[in-house]
Order: sequence, then C-alpha cells, then structure tokens
Amino acid sequence: ARAPSVVPRVPRASLLVRKAKNDLDAALKTTMDLDAQARLQSSGFQARVTLAQLYLLDCVNRPAEVIDALKDVDERYPGDEDKLSTAWSLRISALEKQGKLDEAVALLDSLVKKNPDSRAIGGAAGQIARAMDRRSGELAKANKAKESDVELKRAANYYAMSGRALAKSASSRASVIEEVANRLFAIMDGGSFID
Repeated sequence: ARAPSVVPRVPRASLLVRKAKNDLDAALKTTMDLDAQARLQSSGFQARVTLAQLYLLDCVNRPAEVIDALKDVDERYPGDEDKLSTAWSLRISALEKQGKLDEAVALLDSLVKKNPDSRAIGGAAGQIARAMDRRSGELAKANKAKESDVELKRAANYYAMSGRALAKSASSRASVIEEVANRLFAIMDGGSFID
C-alpha cells in the first residue's frame, strides 16, 4: 500500500508550527524565571528550524519562506554558535535551492563585513564553498573549463574563509576542519587559486 501524500498535511503543519513559535515568543515575555526562559528560547528556536526545514522539503518547495522564518535568529541568539550556524545553513540552502547562490554569497559577505567574528561564518562559508565546488564540476562536465576554473577559484576562497573561521571556534570538530583543509589542498594542488 502506498503511503498517503504528505503534501495535503503541509499547510496545517506549517500553521501549527508558526502558532507554536508565536505562542513560545509570547510566553517568553511573561516569565522572569531564567530556566523557563531558556526552555522557551530553545523551543522557539526549534520551531523556527522546523518551519524552515518544512519549507525546504521537495514536496513543499517553498524555500523563499525560509528567510522570513529565520529572520530574527541572529538577534535572539547572538552568542549561540550552534543556533547561528544552523540558521545560516538553512538560509543558504534556501537560496541555493532557488538558484540564487550569488545572493547567498552576498548575504554571507554582508555578515562578514558586519561582524567578522560571527560564529556562523565557518559553517556558512563551507556550505557556499561546497555549492561553488559542485557548480564548478557541473561547468566542467558541460565543457566550460574557463567558467569551471573561475568557480573553483571562488570555492577555494570560501573554503579558506571557512577553515580560518572554524580554526578560531572552540566548538569546531577537528574532522570538519580537516575535511575543509583537504579539499582546499586538493584544489590548490591543481593550480594557484587563492587570491
């Protein structure tokens, strides 16, 4: 038997998650209990992430709404590296899914300019680098070697940015830094790509 389609349930699910987010935000304003505030903030963040992930599902395909779902994350959770990285990753995924990788790059570049020490930079730069790397591969397969090289050079610059930011972060895993370094080395081994 075929599983029932998820699509008819999506509007109801998104409505419920949005309501939960709004209720959690409202409840946060009514308590002075620090433990309760921490729980409400955590649940409010999870509601935002769930909504963004819902919009990114292929069967939903509403990536343009992800940015709005996450619009206040940077202000609400400025010191939480994991939350910021998750939000930036979802934003970049949404823009990439819309074919707006250059807009994702501009968004990250504005973050770097506004807050060069942001904890979200390492993960976001790595995600953009991987997207550019994939684009370079697609261009190479289409026999567009010159365009592929340009995109690979851009990817190398973002891999380097990611590596620098991740190396500064106390919570970065060595395996992630090693993965970025290995890919950057492989790109550089093929040519002089870093500006």
